[in-house]
Amino acid sequence: MRISLVSYLNQIGIVSLKFIGTYFIDPNLSAPTTRMLKKSKRSKRACKSPPNASFRTKKGAIDVNLVVGGNTVGGWEKVSVDLYNRKNDIAVNVVC
Repeated sequence: MRISLVSYLNQIGIVSLKFIGTYFIDPNLSAPTTRMLKKSKRSKRACKSPPNASFRTKKGAIDVNLVVGGNTVGGWEKVSVDLYNRKNDIAVNVVC
């Protein structure tokens, strides 16, 4: 019998040179009370809450697998993800 331990995260924000990997997101987890949010002057839409996951890079590629999970009752939970890359490709696989 094989048991795998997985840690689900909520409101993860990463700034790095390159993103490759699998990230587990649970929108039902409580958010941190203190958040360092950068408000963009270019943003035309009002953001009521920060995204569940945010990946930002200027020069590297983004190749991530996002696994959305957790305990949901009565349907699906919405998950918001921000991806920003200036020069290279973005590849995202979403697994529910």
